[in-house]
Amino acid sequence: MVRRPQRPATRIRHAHPPRPVVAPASGVSAAAPVPNVTIRLESLAGRYSAFMTSTPPPAPVPSYDQPAAGAKTNVFAIVSIITVWFGAIFGLIFGYVALSQIKRTGEGGRGLALASVIIAWIAIGLGIIATVIAFIVIGIAASNGQISTN
Repeated sequence: MVRRPQRPATRIRHAHPPRPVVAPASGVSAAAPVPNVTIRLESLAGRYSAFMTSTPPPAPVPSYDQPAAGAKTNVFAIVSIITVWFGAIFGLIFGYVALSQIKRTGEGGRGLALASVIIAWIAIGLGIIATVIAFIVIGIAASNGQISTN
């Protein structure tokens, strides 16, 4: 097996071939050909070491729909998260209005509005369940004669 000699890894040859020698016009001497240009990587390593890293820089962290710094929070989102604790129906209405405005304008506060809508639906559902249980208990008590309807 024949081994080929390898070039040193620290040299880069210039990409362009040397200029050909052109025959001189009468009475003019021939110009010397341009030699190949070689660059030593050691001399570049000091200047461009920041660009010659072995690992690429880390990728940017995704933002997960965070509003930009200084983005204004929708007023209806703030009102909805406050009113949902005093009256679920008001929190539900203000929450849906806030979600609609946030979708249209791109303001912040989507999480507040969504939380108030979820809390309002849970509160309304628990209220309906409590009302049904109360009617069942009153109906059972009335049928057993424990409550007088007169």
